[in-house]
Parts: sequence; C-alpha cells; structure tokens
Amino acid sequence: MNGKYLFSLKGERHEVLFTSGLFPKKADALATIEAVRRHGGGEKGIELRRAATGSAFFVVKTERDQVVGRSELFESETEAWRAMQATRKHCPTVDVRDWS
Repeated sequence: MNGKYLFSLKGERHEVLFTSGLFPKKADALATIEAVRRHGGGEKGIELRRAATGSAFFVVKTERDQVVGRSELFESETEAWRAMQATRKHCPTVDVRDWS
C-alpha cells in the first residue's frame, strides 16, 4: 500500500478478525506479527473498546501496550467478544502469507 505494509489476522472461515496499522518497512510489520503471536493470545493482548457511535470493537496490543491493530465495528459487545476469542485462539499459531 503506497510503499507501506500491513497485515490482517484471519479466522477459520477466512474472515478478517483484525487489521494492523501501516508500517514503513516490511521488517517492522514482520516484527509486529511476532509480537502479536507472543502477546495477542493473552488477556492483556486484546482490549474491548467502544466507538463514539456506541459500536463495539477491539484492539490488539503488543507486550509494550502498543496498539498494532483493530477489528471492525460490531453491533453488539457479544459479537465483538466472539471475535476477540477467535483472535486469542489464532494469534499464537498464525500462518504468515506474504502478498507484497
């Protein structure tokens, strides 16, 4: 994307669970993927939030508490919670496919 890199984590049905922000270097994106693998499966690695509209979403954080990705907006907290659980399940075992 305009010389920048991003990544998405997909679930079992190939649905996008969250998408990262943009990184200036591919190495930065790959390092963040590794950080998400280590930390994203834990309780502190994913945080539920509310948008100004009231919609629920979640962010994925590194062990340094840096937000590196966010989910789509969900109509209910229950939907967001299900997606968070799927993200926790898949973070440690994510398969990387390079489309750059």
